[in-house]
Amino acid sequence: MEAIQVVIDDISFESYKKAPDEKVTRGKSMNYVMDKIKEIDGLEAVKCKRKLGADILIFSKKEENKIIKANFYHSKTYNNFYPSSWHVLEAKDLENEDINIYIFNLKYYDTFYTYIFTREELIEYVKEKKKDHSGNYHMNFEIKNGEELENRDYIKNVKKYRDRYKSIQELLQHIKN
Repeated sequence: MEAIQVVIDDISFESYKKAPDEKVTRGKSMNYVMDKIKEIDGLEAVKCKRKLGADILIFSKKEENKIIKANFYHSKTYNNFYPSSWHVLEAKDLENEDINIYIFNLKYYDTFYTYIFTREELIEYVKEKKKDHSGNYHMNFEIKNGEELENRDYIKNVKKYRDRYKSIQELLQHIKN
């Protein structure tokens, strides 16, 4: 990456040219997450259509009828300085008791950042958030200065939700289908 020095009103900024990067679609982002899930012993993940109740179905290859339904949210990074994303979470998505986990994914250059919440965790998390005029919640994740924050409505550290793929296996053990 080539550094560029910019000076505006005697303030110096160092930024970087955006590295050539393939467009990361929601599908490619979802494939990345499903591949990470499949790396966990005994788990399988397949795409589903949200109108059928979920974006991703996760199941055990060893135990029949143990299925986790996940909603998936992807965002591109909105700047070149640090990973930053914006996701819209519809309130009705939280009302769906069939959804077990919510996965928020963003890509910054060649790195994916994935935040995984259980339904109960996300319901608790959004309690203090404001809904927009359409009844939706907004999630803004950013990673900078060694911190991983969600900063829409208030600033909260979200590092504990990052890359929690093994928690999916633990959650699957408690599913009673």
